[in-house]
Amino acid sequence: METALSIIQDMRQPVVSLVTALAEAGDLSADEYRAIYDQVAAGRSLRNVELALRSGVTFGWWAKYAAGEKVLDRERKNELRTWAGLPLLPPSVSEAVAAGAHPDAAVYQVGASPASRVVLVGADVPAVSLRLNGACTVVSDGPALEARQPACTGRYSRKPGGTIHLTRGTWERLNTRRLRAGQSWDEFLAVLEESDGQSE
Repeated sequence: METALSIIQDMRQPVVSLVTALAEAGDLSADEYRAIYDQVAAGRSLRNVELALRSGVTFGWWAKYAAGEKVLDRERKNELRTWAGLPLLPPSVSEAVAAGAHPDAAVYQVGASPASRVVLVGADVPAVSLRLNGACTVVSDGPALEARQPACTGRYSRKPGGTIHLTRGTWERLNTRRLRAGQSWDEFLAVLEESDGQSE
């Protein structure tokens, strides 16, 4: 997941954690998933593709995908990601809410547009004041606990982007440094550009 978490611990306040964000945008295109599939399928029968992926669907489904008759759903994408050693996609909004909300929870709607942020308040939190402004912050006399997420404006759509190809080891080293710094890829690359400009 591209979004970083920035938390200042204060035991007097409830912990705020980002469960999911931009889950539908994803970090791989359909062509990139197809490239992973082609790697899995190389030298394997369709039955062995199913076995290699430990797939929840039959080899017949994968035959239709190979022929362009099926589109990957989240589960199939995660099967390919697992095989390629990539982290699973973050949970969808419905999965996150289903896992974190009581069946009898009160649901409030603020504004008329579809929600761009969902806040789940645990039953162990009797009262809380929140600030929502691109992030969710618990407001009190102590220091704020904040879970950062990208500003959500307008419709969600995948912006055109490019890809770069790295060895698995290089990608893991870069991603580990990026996550340790709590940065999105854009923020991480901006820091690299700044440091490159300062060395000239």
